Amino acid sequence: MTVQRRWTLVVQSLLAALTILSTGCSRDKPPSRKPAPVLVSTDIEKLREIINVPSIPIRNGRWVEMPLGQADESSLLPGPTDLGLYVYLELDAAGWTELEQSIGPAQGTRTIVVRTEIASAILGPVVTELPDAGAARAVTGPKYDASKMRRGTYRPGGAIRFHDGLLMTFAAL
Repeated sequence: MTVQRRWTLVVQSLLAALTILSTGCSRDKPPSRKPAPVLVSTDIEKLREIINVPSIPIRNGRWVEMPLGQADESSLLPGPTDLGLYVYLELDAAGWTELEQSIGPAQGTRTIVVRTEIASAILGPVVTELPDAGAARAVTGPKYDASKMRRGTYRPGGAIRFHDGLLMTFAAL
């Protein structure tokens, strides 16, 4: 066998091995899972175990804890075990006074973007008033210091006044 013939066989063998490895080791995309349903809680005492909600008069409260990562594991960050906490607390005038005594007054404005299904669940029908931001809604209002409500693994994302309520976001990564 000539040297040229040997090299031809080596190259063909390498190409065949690479073809087998590239097709045999490829991972098919996992089957797509439906997003987790949005489950709203109104249990303020349970919420106080998760974040530091001041002892203020709360007229009504709704909150949702949802995975931040993709259900189909299409991304590494955030991961499927990372959680987002979305809270809307409706306060009366006395509640706002006590809140500002506890965490300080509003300073400036901020926009918080919340996935549409979560915004609908915690804000109710007023979500239709909000600007559409793709699959989310943009909520703008006076900004409050959410760091005063931090507890445990949840890190504050933001807090704003929207209508008669305080909208807050937190993340546990």
